Amino acid sequence: MNRSWWGVLTLLFIVFTSCNKDNLEEELAAENQKLAAYMQEIEFPGADTISDHIYVRINSHTEGMRPKAGEFVLINLRIQQLYDNILEYDNKNPDYRGNIQDGPEMWQLSAPLLGLSKAIGQMREGENADIYLPSYYYNRDRITRLIQIELLKVVPDIASYQESLMKWYMKDYKKFGEIDTIESTAESKKYKLLYSIIDEGDGQKIESTSSLKLSWSASYILQEGESNIKLYQETKESSSFPAAFEKVLLKMNTGGKVFITMPYILAYGTVKYANDIGQYIIPPESPIVVFEVTVK
Repeated sequence: MNRSWWGVLTLLFIVFTSCNKDNLEEELAAENQKLAAYMQEIEFPGADTISDHIYVRINSHTEGMRPKAGEFVLINLRIQQLYDNILEYDNKNPDYRGNIQDGPEMWQLSAPLLGLSKAIGQMREGENADIYLPSYYYNRDRITRLIQIELLKVVPDIASYQESLMKWYMKDYKKFGEIDTIESTAESKKYKLLYSIIDEGDGQKIESTSSLKLSWSASYILQEGESNIKLYQETKESSSFPAAFEKVLLKMNTGGKVFITMPYILAYGTVKYANDIGQYIIPPESPIVVFEVTVK
């Protein structure tokens, strides 16, 4: 086959692909428009449209603080989803609904405000709302989200909030007598962590070259209160641990025990934490993480 035929075939393939993509976009937009009209009539009467078929219905109104782009918010979140054939969904077919997430989380709103962040940006502290987002904002698998949100707290300064939460845990909750502060670096920024050495240990002095095995458990905390301390890692033995541990461990001997509190970014970075088999067990951006560590 000569080059001219290859050129023609390539052009036809590009045209076909482009048309197919355009048709898919049009089909998805049409489905979203129909479903949005249905949801507005049946599920969301009186809701406000903020953009592109995103609906927000605020069920309780307060004079609380309204979050801004880039700020953190503490929310109680319940997500339901409609599965593949979303237009076939009706109140007589509850199987299309399924809870995929339920519970409190700390979120950082996008900058600029888009999608769900834009919807939360319409709320004030202390309010609860129902939010409908069409599948366009997620993927092309025709999965649509219905979201119930309670905006518990707006956190304009996450660093101050984290420090306050660490002090509450160490001083007010655990009531440790001696608490020290140290700095550690992540992503070129310095962060404070608080620790209290319960037992310095009577074994060998720990050096930077020491080969260690630790026994440790971990919890995350979203806000003050004993009920808000959530265990996510049962006690386990491991020779790998967050790098932020090192400066604290160098002050100890083998056999020692220490409590360490730190911002999430020092504990597991900016990604959500999962266990060895990939189960999602700690929300991303949870303000602080607490470790109870024993050096073997």
